[in-house]
Amino acid sequence: MEDLLNGYTPAEIRLLIDPKATRIELLKLTFRDLVLRCILRLEGEGDDVDVTKGESFRPWPQKRHETVFTNMFLEITDMTVPVMKYFKAVYDESDSDRQYRIVMTAHDLKKNGLVNDSAIDRMLDHVTLTKNGKDFVKRLRSLFNDYESRIGKQLDPQRVAGIVQPLGTHFLLLANMPMAIYPALVPLLDLSLPVEQRQLDSTSGSDGSGFDTFSSSDIDTMLDCDSSFADACTDGGGADSDSGDSSDSGCSGCGGCGGD
Repeated sequence: MEDLLNGYTPAEIRLLIDPKATRIELLKLTFRDLVLRCILRLEGEGDDVDVTKGESFRPWPQKRHETVFTNMFLEITDMTVPVMKYFKAVYDESDSDRQYRIVMTAHDLKKNGLVNDSAIDRMLDHVTLTKNGKDFVKRLRSLFNDYESRIGKQLDPQRVAGIVQPLGTHFLLLANMPMAIYPALVPLLDLSLPVEQRQLDSTSGSDGSGFDTFSSSDIDTMLDCDSSFADACTDGGGADSDSGDSSDSGCSGCGGCGGD
């Protein structure tokens, strides 16, 4: 993976690039990331899809913003959850915009000196960048601009895969990645956890990639989480003001990664 991205999830990088990114947006991005990395697995197809643990799921310490997706599988190891109930449970567990954005997703960004942790920011529920954070974002924008330029209007999944492989699941942040090619693109990428982590459990008999069973239906469900999260979270009136986000992918929601 690109060194600049090491140790950070797509949701953390998105929050740095767009400090006003909403809870729903970050939840959708984290869900896609965890599915692509085979931490979570989707079973079934069409309207009958369940979420369960993936082949790369491990009970090691996880990022705080990931735990709302994984905690339920720690106590009941063989649990499967209908996808809409799962989205509702995840949304409820994320608690609030402030809790998920400021407390969970920004936690490591503050610890690493990229995001301020001032009393006024906490009071106003703001994410503001430190000087190091601003410098880091400039480098991120340059990196993503380079990849977007190399992709251009390319629609050949084989060629796009060859370009974005070093990004890992951070390819989700590219503004010019057409979702139409995802079903053909994803099986060409190795997005599973690093070998050194997969070897913690060598008894499964799997190479950990998970893509031998990654179907086009799985990809459809992963992409459809835009509307599914909104539907699940508004069921029963539980959604807050951030549930109206309708951005599809990439950094386009903040004007692309090429801004000043």
